[in-house]
Amino acid sequence: KEYLTLIQDKVDDDDFIASKISLNSYKNENISNFFSSLHQVKKVKTATALLGFERQAESLSSVSPEEKFNAARELVDFLPCIEVTGEGIFIDFGYEKISSWLDENPYFLERASLIKSNAKNTFLFEKLSKSESFDPGYVMIHSFSHSLMNQLAAECGYGITELLERIYYSKEKKMAGLLIYTASADSSGSLGGLVRMIKPELFENLLHNAIENSRFCSNDPICSDSKGQALNGMNLAGCHACLMVPDLACCSFPKNILLDRNLLTEDSENAKGYFLNI
Repeated sequence: KEYLTLIQDKVDDDDFIASKISLNSYKNENISNFFSSLHQVKKVKTATALLGFERQAESLSSVSPEEKFNAARELVDFLPCIEVTGEGIFIDFGYEKISSWLDENPYFLERASLIKSNAKNTFLFEKLSKSESFDPGYVMIHSFSHSLMNQLAAECGYGITELLERIYYSKEKKMAGLLIYTASADSSGSLGGLVRMIKPELFENLLHNAIENSRFCSNDPICSDSKGQALNGMNLAGCHACLMVPDLACCSFPKNILLDRNLLTEDSENAKGYFLNI
C-alpha cells in the first residue's frame, strides 16, 4: 500500500504530501534509463511502537520465555508509540528495468548466490530466504541507497544518522522502489534540505557524485575482489570505507548486510553495472 501511494503523481493528505517530477525536466537523458519516476515527499509521518524485545541467540527457537519481553498487557489494548513528521525523496526504478538489466547480466545472479551461500551459517538465514533479500535486484538497490545516503549527508545538510531508507522490492508485485527520508523528533525533520535534492538542478550532480564515489574504495582491491566480508560474509564489495552507514540509517537486519557496489559500476565482459553509463 505504501508503494502504491508513493508512485502516484500527486498526493496531498494531512499526513503525507508528495508529487512526481517529470523526467523530461532532467538534462541527462540517461535518467529515464535508470528510473521510472522520481518524487518529492514534502511531508511524511512515521510511527514507532515498542512491541517487545528478546536476547539474541544462535537460534531464535532457543530463546527462553524469561529472555523475552512483550509490552502488550492483558488489561490494555495499546502500545507506547512515538509519531514524528519528516520529509524525503522517493525513487521508483521500475521493476521492468531491473528485470531487463538482470537478463542481460546473468553474472550478477552468481554474485547474489555467493552472498546466499555465505549466509547459510547465520541464524537469520531461514528468515532472509523467505524474503527477496538475496535477489541481485534488491542488493543493487540497497547498495545504491547507501551510496546515495552518504552523498546526501555531504550535500544536503542532514547528518547521515538522521536519514533512513526503506526499500520496496518484490518480483511478485513488480515493485522496485527506494524511499530515503528523515523523521527526527526535533525541528530538523522538516528543514527542506532533503526534499529539494530530487530537483533536476541538484539531483543529476548528486547521482553522478554518488556513483563516482562508489567506483573506488580505499580498501581496494581487497574490497572490490572480496568473496565475503562483514557479518557471515553477507557483503561482497561493501565495507566501512565505502558503502556501510550508521546502523540507525540502514533498513536491513542485521544492519549493513547485502551490499555489493560492483552491481552499480562493474565493467567487464560478462557484467555491466546498473549505473555503468552514468
